[in-house]
Amino acid sequence: PPRLAGQVPWTPTLKGHAQSMLFRAAKGTDAMTPLVFDMNQVLDPLVAADSRALVGWHFGMVSSCRMVIVNAGAASVLLDFTIVTRFQSGCNYTGSYPKTAGDITRQGMAVDELGKLNGMLKPAGVGANGSRIIIPGYGVVAFHGLP
Repeated sequence: PPRLAGQVPWTPTLKGHAQSMLFRAAKGTDAMTPLVFDMNQVLDPLVAADSRALVGWHFGMVSSCRMVIVNAGAASVLLDFTIVTRFQSGCNYTGSYPKTAGDITRQGMAVDELGKLNGMLKPAGVGANGSRIIIPGYGVVAFHGLP
């Protein structure tokens, strides 16, 4: 093996980080369904059907809260899950987002330099504020069941 094998540090790219969130959500499931969002902002009017701010997927059974949502727009978006009744036991989430506008195009940016989101969506009917999440511009959030 090369002389420095196992000694050279490496870090995932930002694209690889987002892909790993998708792969973790999909692991062990047999279904992947695109999510549909009300009031989803068009990013480019020339390709309105394919250029929405929010894109996302649900993985697994209907009652599962395994999802990944990407905010492809610059503006923060408030998602309200108060009417979603299928997540009866609540749902944890983790996510990442660029902290500044310059971070979006900065070369060589490390994943640990991103802003972090962590929290729990409360079950339907258990406090309205616990059923909402703000996803910052260009943020990626993964939702998963409670342990």
